[in-house]
Amino acid sequence: MGIYVVLQPGYFRCLNISRENMTMIAPRVYVTPQMPATMRDSLLYYLKQAQQRIIGFFGSQQANPIIIAGHDLWAIRYFGAVQARTGMTHLAPTGAYIVLAPEGINADVLAHELCHAELMARVGWWNRTFQVPAWFDEGLAMLLDNRFPNAETEWQAITQNGQYAPPLAELTTNRSFFSNPHHLYLNYLTARHEVEQWYSVHRQRGLQLLCKCLADGHSFHQCYKRPHH
Repeated sequence: MGIYVVLQPGYFRCLNISRENMTMIAPRVYVTPQMPATMRDSLLYYLKQAQQRIIGFFGSQQANPIIIAGHDLWAIRYFGAVQARTGMTHLAPTGAYIVLAPEGINADVLAHELCHAELMARVGWWNRTFQVPAWFDEGLAMLLDNRFPNAETEWQAITQNGQYAPPLAELTTNRSFFSNPHHLYLNYLTARHEVEQWYSVHRQRGLQLLCKCLADGHSFHQCYKRPHH
């Protein structure tokens, strides 16, 4: 945990959010004091919408992350990461902390980040960190994120129907998934394509069973390939 705090100063600040100069506008929702009332209202409105998406997709919401949002980029750089621009989530043994920039205050970014938190709540921090490949975590979140309405068409065009898609085996760790900014969008599209194919067969019940299988300590490969009907 000590190493984590050194590497992730933003996470440590999230842990001590009640001591920071932030305003709580709802249980577990903090904003910068300068955030205008209209922006605060939007945040709570979009948060409700995003939570409904999670419930519709997973069947219920088990995660209860802390949400931190700023009226400018200061909050996401201070509580999140220097390079973050829209939204990001610290997924830690102590829980999930979603940090948003103004651009991230919408239902799509919130649903995307809530999905990461939900998966961790269902499978456990350890299993999510050491069993769930990055492509599944990101692909699942992409299914709840409507910012890319033509994702499948784009994937087909860019990869020539999958011929030139990056192999999933190369997208298993966060490092490999995010390392090359030039390939990142294609990585997201590929992850989304794979998980959408899987979800179209297994649906919500299959997702619930997959989460339970992982929570029970089985390998991701076992749980993903298992028939979930």
